[in-house]
Amino acid sequence: MPEDLSHDALQLLHQQSSGALATHSVVTPGFPFVSAAPYALIENGNCVFLFSSLSTHSKNLRANDKVSLLVTGSEGDLSGSRLTLQGHLRPIAENQSSAAKTKYLAVHSTASQWANFGDFSMMELTPVACYFVGGFGKMGWLKSNQWKA
Repeated sequence: MPEDLSHDALQLLHQQSSGALATHSVVTPGFPFVSAAPYALIENGNCVFLFSSLSTHSKNLRANDKVSLLVTGSEGDLSGSRLTLQGHLRPIAENQSSAAKTKYLAVHSTASQWANFGDFSMMELTPVACYFVGGFGKMGWLKSNQWKA
């Protein structure tokens, strides 16, 4: 994929702060479950999320941590940019959770009202594959060295 596409993909991820998260449903096995998922980026370039352990996607993640996150540049406009991240969404290590929460709350300040509830925890998406569509005819899989550039 041309370098400008990887740049555009990373720019989209930085410009947005929410996506559609697909997890593997435990209620209806074999089917995906999609939910809105606000995120923030941390120093290593990964997305972090603040989830309640009571949420449906958290229950799904306990059974299978493989997810897809779709981030779009404009809702409903298929001519716009979109990025799909496939990876593992896992709890953040205790010693890194505070820094991740600070980053998350800087982007999503309204979450501060529940961020310290006992059932909320920080989760980190570690991508294994990334697919970007930058408009008609501009698409491709990003290599890991392009993704972390």
